[in-house]
Amino acid sequence: MIFFCKPKLVLLVSMAVLSHIVPVAAQLSNQERGQIKHLNELAQQATRDFSSGELLSAMEKMQQVQQELLASVQSRNDPALQRQLQPIYERLVKVRSLLEVAGAELPKLDSWQEICQRASGISIVNFEKDIAPWLVAKCGECHIDNRRGNFSMATLADLMRGSAAGVVLFPGSRQGSRIVEIIENGDMPRGGNKVESDELEQLRQWIAQGAQVGQLAPGTELRSLVKAMDLNGAGGIPVHRPTGEESVSFSRDIAPLLAEKCQGCHFGGQQAAGGLRMDSIIGLLRGGDSGPVLTEGDAMQSLLVKRLRGEAGERMPSGGREPFSEAQLKLVEAWIQEGCAFDGQDVNADFPSIADSAWAQNANHENLFLRRKTSALATWSLFEADKPQIIEDQELMLFSSVSVERSEAVFQQAKQALADAKKLLNLPPEQPLVHGGWVLFLLANRYQYAEFGKMVEKRDLPTNWNSHWTEAPILAYSVMVSNADNSQVESQLLELVTGVAIGSLGAPYWFASGTARSHVVATHRRSDPRVSIWLAGIPNAGQGVANARSLMDGAIDEEAAANAGLAIVLALRGRGNQARFNRLVQLLRTGRDFEASLKETFDMGEEQLIVSWLGKK
Repeated sequence: MIFFCKPKLVLLVSMAVLSHIVPVAAQLSNQERGQIKHLNELAQQATRDFSSGELLSAMEKMQQVQQELLASVQSRNDPALQRQLQPIYERLVKVRSLLEVAGAELPKLDSWQEICQRASGISIVNFEKDIAPWLVAKCGECHIDNRRGNFSMATLADLMRGSAAGVVLFPGSRQGSRIVEIIENGDMPRGGNKVESDELEQLRQWIAQGAQVGQLAPGTELRSLVKAMDLNGAGGIPVHRPTGEESVSFSRDIAPLLAEKCQGCHFGGQQAAGGLRMDSIIGLLRGGDSGPVLTEGDAMQSLLVKRLRGEAGERMPSGGREPFSEAQLKLVEAWIQEGCAFDGQDVNADFPSIADSAWAQNANHENLFLRRKTSALATWSLFEADKPQIIEDQELMLFSSVSVERSEAVFQQAKQALADAKKLLNLPPEQPLVHGGWVLFLLANRYQYAEFGKMVEKRDLPTNWNSHWTEAPILAYSVMVSNADNSQVESQLLELVTGVAIGSLGAPYWFASGTARSHVVATHRRSDPRVSIWLAGIPNAGQGVANARSLMDGAIDEEAAANAGLAIVLALRGRGNQARFNRLVQLLRTGRDFEASLKETFDMGEEQLIVSWLGKK
């Protein structure tokens, strides 16, 4: 058994756990009050053992707390008793999370809602599992991808807000919710989809039970909840991973064709022609208004092939575009014939991104460097009319709007940040840190930085930001406002290049940001005042994370994700585990995906790791 918790984090969390003793309600029996007192004392003993390093003893006591707690809840379906037991459950979850991150294997523990649900015998409708999948499948094109009728369900907040005419559901009431009425009378959904009677009853029950969404944040995107859903129920075919026997790759061979030929009509426009949205593999597999366009394993019966060959109506692509060549058609047909396997990383990614990722993965450093430079110049022109100062070598491209002298000084500091990051990651100094090179945009002032956000990233950057990084297959870049007094430039550059380097390996944002900030903590603790703020926020970092899935899917703001990432990465790199962490990075650099690399090095997947740290699913 291997333990890798940070001592300071353990102590802070343990103190928080010990600081709250449950008051015992007067209406409980003497036996129940005695049991609550006993569980409190046992939990205190377990946390003391954990703080002092007696981990096996802490494990035994926490397992005993879990067993007796569950038995107490099941003994009597009484909300008053459950209210007194819930704080003990919450403390149990906190200590369990630390034990699990440390490598302990503990019995499964359900959510408090599920535990109480079993005691009451009431079937609680789970929005994420029972409602979201069919809402996305049957209503997504009109009310998630678009705002038909001025009603969006893109996020939970949008769903609860309703349409321009008012709210569409009233939590706690089975009657009077507009969303139920329009489904009942058959007005919705349109386009051939149909809500089944059991699905409609689930919706009624969910609303009557208060329209609860658990720990999901209001900004959670509904599509993010059902990324890998089975599309059979939506009239399409499911996502299949490759078997390894395929001769055609979707990412390398098919996505580039669809990205080139179908943009404007089936993605990238206001409305998808024929209801066929081809902005992701999910849309392609689902089909359009005429039903599925793919017949798995039978290319000649697939509507897509018939339309591309002009055998079922107008030949596609329309609008005077050049048709698919015979060689290109053969690729599409072979992909369908071999089972429509999807070898991309993200089922929600658009086809241009998938094609770019596949190209970048197979390109050598020099070719990607040249394409990245071209992309960076095009990006610069989006927000600044004047040409940039450009300084470059084999690993770094600096595009600057400040003086030559200042640009050269920052370039040298960036070179040092590259070297420092390699050393911290235990990488050979002669190898490029970022495959294809690191692009650094150095801007003269905060106004230019804000314009970069609006024109390039199509968003308003937080007012307290003056730098950030972004990873994309072709353009992996950092952007920073020039700081004339040199304050924090070195630590910022180290954070920026580490974020890009780890993010470009396919690691999730929280992990890349956490690793980047851990480098700043390790080397600039005294010179960068942000470090003390970050460390002070570690015990409460989980408060900004609704659940593991929201962190994994990027459904929370970047600062909260970075805070959570720092807390987790510090734990992963602590107590003699730096070698395992370095091994994780090495696996990522060989092309292994994050999930497999994490399991090989730390014996757990991403979701299990986050749940263990967070203390909830």
